[in-house]
Amino acid sequence: SGSGSGTGSGTGTGSCSAASDLPPPARAPRRAPPPPRRRAAEEGFVAIPHDGTEEDAARRFGVGDPLRCLTLQGNHFTGAHTNNPQYFAVGNDTLRLKSVCWLAVGGTLKKVPRGEWEAIVHVKVDNTRFDGDWRVGVGISHKRDWSAKDADATWDDACEAALVKTGVRPAMFRNKPSRLKANRGSPRGNKLLQQHLGQWIKLSFGKLRLVEELSDVRFEMGGGSSSWCSGIEFGGLELRSCGLSWDQLRLIELCRLHKAGAPSGPDECRLQNVPPVVIMYLLEYLDTPLPDPMDVPANVVARRGA
Repeated sequence: SGSGSGTGSGTGTGSCSAASDLPPPARAPRRAPPPPRRRAAEEGFVAIPHDGTEEDAARRFGVGDPLRCLTLQGNHFTGAHTNNPQYFAVGNDTLRLKSVCWLAVGGTLKKVPRGEWEAIVHVKVDNTRFDGDWRVGVGISHKRDWSAKDADATWDDACEAALVKTGVRPAMFRNKPSRLKANRGSPRGNKLLQQHLGQWIKLSFGKLRLVEELSDVRFEMGGGSSSWCSGIEFGGLELRSCGLSWDQLRLIELCRLHKAGAPSGPDECRLQNVPPVVIMYLLEYLDTPLPDPMDVPANVVARRGA
């Protein structure tokens, strides 16, 4: 009995003493974000024809954030006869071509801040029996009367002139109806539109790097058909804010986990010597910023995240 009492007393006293000597519980550390994942394929997303490598394409297309973007809706597009209901129908947020011979349509997103933006044109094409010259950039305009041999061109003298004048590299492609002859197929722009005939698509012109504090980014599409063209509907011009690529985000995540190369080795990433909390803080500032709400033009819709 004495032994039991002593044991119980000793155990109880020891527990109280140990508890009183413990330091207060430490604050839970900030939860780290999950490792970056490649973005799932986006429904209706289509890149324009381009001449770069797969690596180049990965840096240009699908890099913008659809949750952080500026949009000029199609009902704000203008051009030849767009205000004539005989030729065009203006909807709540779209512009639909009924029938026209001389085709010239465009829209401008004004006062876009400096940074990198992916340009997307929302469009639905119901037939491809027309010539089309499609462009996005700063200080650009579509070109007419180009030769059939240039139907697959993704760069021309007008692009070069715009680049020299503004410092912004524009993007373009063309479509032309197939004229089937020996050893000659359909131009690739026409093939692309044929593959998505009658579907709403998000036509990506890739990444634009704006160098001025504010720029006016324009989309233009022109051409037409001597037998009149019809069946094109424009949903709008969207600019998606760009941040780091998936490969760059992966490297930063490895640095945060101190797994980006052996310390002091030839492959060491010095960023992994920075405290993780600082890395997370810096990441918040690496996306192209959207303009202040007060600076967004009245005809532009700004989306600022989920």
